[in-house]
Amino acid sequence: MNGNDAVDSARDDVAPETSYSTADASVATHAAPRAPRCVNCGALRTGPYCAQCGQREQLGRHTLRGMAAAFLGRVLDLDRGFLHTVHGLTVRPGTAVRDYLAGRTVPYTNPVAYLLIGLTAFAVSVSVLGGTTGGDADRALNALSVPLIAAVSRLLFWRTRLNYAEHLVLWLYLIGHVALIVAVLQAVLSLAVPATPGTIAAGIVMLVLGGIPFTYCGWACSRVFPSRPWRAAAGGLVALAVGVALWLVALVVIVRVVRS
Repeated sequence: MNGNDAVDSARDDVAPETSYSTADASVATHAAPRAPRCVNCGALRTGPYCAQCGQREQLGRHTLRGMAAAFLGRVLDLDRGFLHTVHGLTVRPGTAVRDYLAGRTVPYTNPVAYLLIGLTAFAVSVSVLGGTTGGDADRALNALSVPLIAAVSRLLFWRTRLNYAEHLVLWLYLIGHVALIVAVLQAVLSLAVPATPGTIAAGIVMLVLGGIPFTYCGWACSRVFPSRPWRAAAGGLVALAVGVALWLVALVVIVRVVRS
């Protein structure tokens, strides 16, 4: 056998294997399913949620049943969402706030949305059951005191090195949770202990509900800043009182300017 015959023989031995491998690759390529793309940003999606923008995969068309299931699933989910936020701020406010400030935001309701939910629940409680805390019609305006409370808190807790926005997140959550607590308790107490304004029962209810903001905010601040809990609680109470006072002064000035 000469050299050319040896080369041809080698080619004959290799060619079938090479041809087979190429065919297999072609079949595998055509058989592999195409990766779905996100309908929102167009990125390749490997799961039910897009890794780029967080868009959830939509299976089929929108239906009332699907919308209701999605709403209840988000609201009643104790691992994330509204109830998870309520549970965290009720039992472990320090952990909930520090988690959010550290960037673990997915399990929690947005602080602005949480404040709006709390104020809405409070307004519904007042309009349906009647106010027993005094000045309920004007209390929604006190939500505008939150930026001032956060500013005072930033000055009092300057050693914590939290910036103003982070203090604002803290107080959006705390004031929203206070509004939610007062709304629920006012509904329960109004049904369990019907009280006519001016009676002793009404005074007790007003005292209980009026003390909730200071009690909860002081305790929550001691959990958020646990190194010196008593000092943190006192600082939280001062921030709340001074912030609300500054807002009331500003409100009086604004009213006088408008009327003049």
